[in-house]
Amino acid sequence: MQRHSLYNIFEEQYGSIQLLHGNEGRFPQTILRKIEKHRREKVSECIPLGKKLDVLEIGCGDGSFLERNSSRWNSVIGVDVVSHRILQARKRRFDIPAKFFCADFGIEKIPLKSSSLDCVVSIATLQYVGDLDNLFKEIKRVLIKNGKFIFEVPNAAVFWRRLLFLFGRLPKTTSARLPSKGMVMV
Repeated sequence: MQRHSLYNIFEEQYGSIQLLHGNEGRFPQTILRKIEKHRREKVSECIPLGKKLDVLEIGCGDGSFLERNSSRWNSVIGVDVVSHRILQARKRRFDIPAKFFCADFGIEKIPLKSSSLDCVVSIATLQYVGDLDNLFKEIKRVLIKNGKFIFEVPNAAVFWRRLLFLFGRLPKTTSARLPSKGMVMV
């Protein structure tokens, strides 16, 4: 699967509208979001404490998760398949080494040395990866011994998403705004 066809899947499902977080007036998301702990908070709780970590975030979006947890990092690498989100991430200010690039690790090899990272994070991204076996092998390769792979995937069976299915709607799993169809992936 080529990157541009993956992008077409995103565009087809999400279009260019503000997703989930922009749908503040919709029931049942409005009510249940208030009592649900956000996925980024839960992932932050899983980050090992102690030494500062060298981390890779797969599906980093605009880099906000990496920035929010920057006191825990020694260095950060962020990757996403949506180029304009990477441009947003590069604009963030980090006091540590930070690199961001556009790639699809479901297809491509992670361009890092073996045993070079303490932690790999992926939030609401793995459900879009075409070849999970390849990705997991690559993550295992780049992690140090006893390194941590922290991931989160949306629960399609949660009550309010089941309601969306009942009414014939696919649930939205990201708050990203995608570019218009005229934009090209790099």
